[in-house]
Amino acid sequence: MNNNQTELKAKDYRYFARLMALKQQLDPARALPEKPEYISETFGDIPNKYIDIKVVPNRATTPISVDSTWGSEWLRAFYKSMKVTESERPNLERELNSYFPDQSRNEKALCTLSVRSALDLYLQVRQFPQGSEILMTGMNIPDMVKIIEEHGCVPIPVEIALNNLQPSVEDIKRSVTSKTKAIIVAYVYGVTYDCSYIAKALEGTNIEILEDCAQSFRSVYSFRGNPQAVMSMFSFGTIKHNATGAGAVTVIRKGAEKHVTDSVQLHDKMKSL
Repeated sequence: MNNNQTELKAKDYRYFARLMALKQQLDPARALPEKPEYISETFGDIPNKYIDIKVVPNRATTPISVDSTWGSEWLRAFYKSMKVTESERPNLERELNSYFPDQSRNEKALCTLSVRSALDLYLQVRQFPQGSEILMTGMNIPDMVKIIEEHGCVPIPVEIALNNLQPSVEDIKRSVTSKTKAIIVAYVYGVTYDCSYIAKALEGTNIEILEDCAQSFRSVYSFRGNPQAVMSMFSFGTIKHNATGAGAVTVIRKGAEKHVTDSVQLHDKMKSL
């Protein structure tokens, strides 16, 4: 092993040791493990079958299996998607809106290529002034940051706790300024949570909550976003738990809109672009 590899390994272990030391403060009875691990009893949303530290000792892996056998639901959906015509759009939109949104909450669903596409549409509609700030929970993909910057806004990271992957009220309030327009709450590593405490912390402001549910391990039967969020964005790409091959669905709530300039709902404006 050369010096660079030795230094890299030392840095990796120091990081994991710090991670486990912080966790030990929350659970003093648990001794610091000899080898780093990612297991946490607090991540109840993640089924045990998706946590596998036997394959790579220092990293949890997420095996995703898709039933693509003849006659499977996934294969039938894929085959149908290849034959869809423009004339079928109205019927498909009706099906989509009967399945995802809760009509009693003035929710509507919008299908896009990806969660990134939905965020881009949202920022196109809102047209926030240059230099406006968008809060983002501390872990997300680089493209989400890039999209925000391309619209002239400034992404502001908000720390998340190691024990539950949630931002604290204190950190959120500390990050809010007069330029803050929205906050993107990203659920990472399969974990989801009730963001009503975030909505309460933002009471009296015009800051909209956007949920990035791309990494959620829960099905839409058990989690379709929180009613306080103006948008809950779900991804169905091949690497996602609920995979369809491609595409995303965003649930948009009229009742959660804060930047209302006319009677046209956010969903309708995004759909028209």
